[in-house]
Order: sequence, then C-alpha cells, then structure tokens
Amino acid sequence: MPYADAVRHDANMPTAAVGLIVDPAHAETIVAEGHADIVAVGREALFDPNWALHAKDALAPSETETVAAWPPQTGWWLKGRVAQIRSFAPAAAQRPTDRRLTSINPGH
Repeated sequence: MPYADAVRHDANMPTAAVGLIVDPAHAETIVAEGHADIVAVGREALFDPNWALHAKDALAPSETETVAAWPPQTGWWLKGRVAQIRSFAPAAAQRPTDRRLTSINPGH
C-alpha cells in the first residue's frame, strides 16, 4: 500500500492497493484515508468468493437486510445452511449473522 499511496499523491493518479488486504475494515480504511482509490482483494476473493457480500455485512450490518437479498447464484447453498441453523435453534439465535439466515424462505 505505500506504493499506491506514493503514486496517488506524487503523480496525482488513481491507484489500487493490493496485497494481504483480507479484512473489510482495513480495505475501507485504505480508501477512506485516501491511500488508494480502490482495493483489490484477488487472493482473498479466491478464498471466499462471497467476500464482497461478507464485507458489506461486516461494515454495515443490518437486521432488516438478510442474505436472502444476495443474488441467487451466490446464495444457492444457503437453503441447506438455513435448515442447519434451525436445527441448532436456541444457540443460533445468539449469533446475529445466523439470525438473519433464518429469515430465508428455503422453499424458493
């Protein structure tokens, strides 16, 4: 990131920060503080193809917006996860992320 910051300020060019940016808050800080214009999370996206959706939830959690709002191609596996979460009933209700999962209609 120091290179992106230097080029952005010295050459007055848009830059991308890359390399070991795995935490959504870290990525947000890089852009918010003006160190880069965009953050590339290539390897992390390979590890977690839904990284952007998880990052959005981590940075701006919402009790009203559930993973049911995810595009079907990214959330097809959630139907099974909902059944699994419901089987853990009381314990799952303590975790906000899993609480939002239970609002998915597994019939669709």
